[in-house]
Amino acid sequence: MSSSTMNGVEVTDRRGTLKFLSVVFGYMFIALAITAATTFGFAFWFANLIVSNADNAAGIIITTMIVSGIAMLITSVVMSLTMFKQMKGAWVPFLLYAAIMGVFMSTFVMWIDAYTIGMAFGVTALVFLVMFCIGYFTKVSLSPLAFIALGLLWTVILVSIPFGIIYLVSPTAALLMNYGISLICAIAMMLIVGWDANRMSRDIQNGYVTKNLALYYASEFYSDFIMIFIHLLYLLAMAKSNN
Repeated sequence: MSSSTMNGVEVTDRRGTLKFLSVVFGYMFIALAITAATTFGFAFWFANLIVSNADNAAGIIITTMIVSGIAMLITSVVMSLTMFKQMKGAWVPFLLYAAIMGVFMSTFVMWIDAYTIGMAFGVTALVFLVMFCIGYFTKVSLSPLAFIALGLLWTVILVSIPFGIIYLVSPTAALLMNYGISLICAIAMMLIVGWDANRMSRDIQNGYVTKNLALYYASEFYSDFIMIFIHLLYLLAMAKSNN
């Protein structure tokens, strides 16, 4: 049987496991819904702003991107502190972070058509599900995936340093390099999904998980999903614009 306490849920059977997973994905889906709503809401507002106030629209959009980016960093720190210190109400900064993420994304999603956005979301959902299942149902530790993903991300950082010079020398080579960087980032985040799912599965097997731990994994999966989506959206949008 599974038992609940004020601070956590003891998982000793299938029912307790399903309860924990429902909390994790419940928070994740709520966060994604909030991000989607704020993204399209602000994108619609920006589109109208360009028509009604074209002179100031660019400045407002750029300022929104910068302010929302800084706000996300601050909110993520607050969210991490509340989760790891087992403080109540940790879901507040998490959902606030999801809303701010939507504001940030609206500044570039507004330029992309709905079909491309829908395709990127569908592909993201598919690869996320596949990698989650691989990670969750694999019995051995998948920590090597984290090292591979980290190596890929560091490779991207190092390769990106001379990007400006490459662009000046050969714009075509820089464009291909840009495609490669986005693809590598997407693959790295897919590997991290598998690693996160594997970690969560092992925590569940240990028999005791807290509510804040469920929120922690919800935030991890949410961030993984968003990062994969952004990179795939960029790849699809660039491929479409070059056709």
